[in-house]
Amino acid sequence: SKPAPSVHGIQLDCQQRLHPQHFLAGDAFTAVVKTDSLEKKNPGHRYHWRILAESTDKKSGGDAELAAAEIRGTVRNPTRKSIQGRMPKKPGAYRLFVQVTANGKVAYQNLPFMVIERKPEDGQARWMEFKKQGMEYRDE
Repeated sequence: SKPAPSVHGIQLDCQQRLHPQHFLAGDAFTAVVKTDSLEKKNPGHRYHWRILAESTDKKSGGDAELAAAEIRGTVRNPTRKSIQGRMPKKPGAYRLFVQVTANGKVAYQNLPFMVIERKPEDGQARWMEFKKQGMEYRDE
């Protein structure tokens, strides 16, 4: 039997980091999931990312809780290992979730974070642009 995928963490980078895991509303971010080395030997991992509001329906003793609301439109290309997105516009507590599927088995990882209200002095949020540059050798 082939092994289940193994997730070792999420790396989240954002335009402005106020404190660890505290970000400005609307800021652009990038995230990548760290998986096991078996992924290279056994391609075919599938990914699904989403941001959920932190649940406010806290229960105890195994009582059913209402599902947390997904914040749609925050993640670009949610089926890639590495994603870009925007922090939610509403301040509050959230979680970035990734689901990794391989060999009919699933692994999950989530990262809690806080979104802080954007003030006029913080400026307007913009998308981060990364340019690929080739390292070509020219003999002139």
